[in-house]
Amino acid sequence: MDVTVLGMSHVGLVDSLILGSYFNHVIAFDEDKDLISLLREGVSPYEEPFVQDLISETKTYIRYTSNIKDAIRPNKNIVVCVDTSFNEDGTFNLDSYYETLDLIAKNACQDSVVFIRSFVPPGTNRKTKEYLESNSSYKFTIITLPSFASQGSLVESIISPKRVVFGVENAQVGRLVKEFKEKAFPKRVPILITSPENAELIKWSNNLYVGMHVSFINTIARLADVYSANIDIISNGLALDPRVNGQLLHASLGFGGPMLPFSLTKEPKDTGIIDYYNSDLFRATINSNSSQIKYFIDKIYERYRSVSAKKIAILGAAFKSGTEDISNAPSLYVMRFLLDKGAYIQLYDPLADERIQKYFSRHTHISYFDKPKDALKGADICLILTDAKEFKELTAKDFKENLRKPIIVDGRNLYSLQDMEGTEYHSIGRRTVQLKSLLDKK
Repeated sequence: MDVTVLGMSHVGLVDSLILGSYFNHVIAFDEDKDLISLLREGVSPYEEPFVQDLISETKTYIRYTSNIKDAIRPNKNIVVCVDTSFNEDGTFNLDSYYETLDLIAKNACQDSVVFIRSFVPPGTNRKTKEYLESNSSYKFTIITLPSFASQGSLVESIISPKRVVFGVENAQVGRLVKEFKEKAFPKRVPILITSPENAELIKWSNNLYVGMHVSFINTIARLADVYSANIDIISNGLALDPRVNGQLLHASLGFGGPMLPFSLTKEPKDTGIIDYYNSDLFRATINSNSSQIKYFIDKIYERYRSVSAKKIAILGAAFKSGTEDISNAPSLYVMRFLLDKGAYIQLYDPLADERIQKYFSRHTHISYFDKPKDALKGADICLILTDAKEFKELTAKDFKENLRKPIIVDGRNLYSLQDMEGTEYHSIGRRTVQLKSLLDKK
C-alpha cells in the first residue's frame, strides 16, 4: 500500500517509519524544510527510542519531501498527523489542521482516503469530508484513527498497541477497515470499529480521564500536607481497591504535554458547539492542574521569602522524561515565574535544552549544563521537575556535596524520606525532611 503522511510530528514520523518498515512505499511530508533536510540526511529530529534506527532501516521505502504536490498526487491514501494546539479558552486551535486540508483539496488528483491521526474535537471527521469535497472535485473517505501512543515509547506503543479504534462513516467503510485490521494488527489487540463521533470522544475522554486522575491525587496530596499524612501510603491504600487504577495515583507538580490545555483563561465563545469544554469536570481538572503548579512554587517560598538573585538548579524541563517536547510543560510556568522574580537558573535537561533556549531566548539568566551534578554546583536550591532515571540515581550525598546548602523541592517524589535524611527535602503530600542546622530563612 502506498501512503502519504502529512506532518512530521512525533506521531507522524513514527507512523511513517512503521509503515515503511512494513515495506510500504511512504511519502513523508512537512513544510519545515530544515526538518525534512535532517530526515533526508538520516538524522532524527526527536529524542525517541528506536527512531534513529528505523530511519536508517527504512531509507529505501520512505521519501521525505516539503513539496506538497510531490507528496499528495501519487497516492490516494493520506494520513494527517499535524499537531493541533489549544486556545486560551481551552478549545482546540485547528488552524494547522485546516491548512493541511487546504493542501489536500488543492492538490488531490483522485478520490482519496484520509486517515485522521491528529488530535481533534468531536465532529471533525464529518466536517473534514464536507470541507474537502466542497473545495475539491473529488470524493473523500474519512477514517478517524486516533493515536494512543505515548512519547518516550512511541515506536513500541504504535507497533504493539493496547487497543485500536477506527471511526468510520458507514458500514461499507467499516468492512474495508475490518479487512485492513486483520492484516495489520495481531489478533490479540482489541479493535473497535465505531462511528467517527465515538472514536473522537474516546480519544478526548481518554486524555481527560488520565488528567482527571492526576488532578485527583494531587488534590489529595494537598490534604495530606495539611494533616501531616503521607500521599504514598494513601495511594497504596487506594490501589488496594480493585476498581482503582494505582498506576495513575502518583502525586506530582502537575501534568503537561500537548493533549490537554495548560490553563483556561477565557470562556469559550461558542457554547452551543463545544458543550464538553464547559463541563464542570473538564474545567475543574484543568484549573486544579494550574493551581498545583502554583502550589509547587509556594513550596520554594517555604524556604525563601524572595528568590531574587538566588541560583536555582532545575533538573528536567520537558513535560515528561524521555522526550524533548516542552508542550505545556510545568517547567515553563515555573521557570518563567522564577526569571520574572530575578532568579538565576542552572538547568539540566539534555533532551529539551535546545527548545528551552528558543523559548527563553530573551532571558540571560539561564545557564545550561551537560551533567546533573554540574547544574547543582553552587546553587541555593534544587527543583526536580521530571522523573528521569538519572535523577532517581542521585543521592542525598550528591546534593550535600554540590548545592550551597542541600535544599531540594521535588515535584516528582523521586526519593524516600529516609534516603533524604541530612538534607532539607520538600516533596508533594509528604512531610518535609528538616535539616536542623538550617533555621535561618533568607
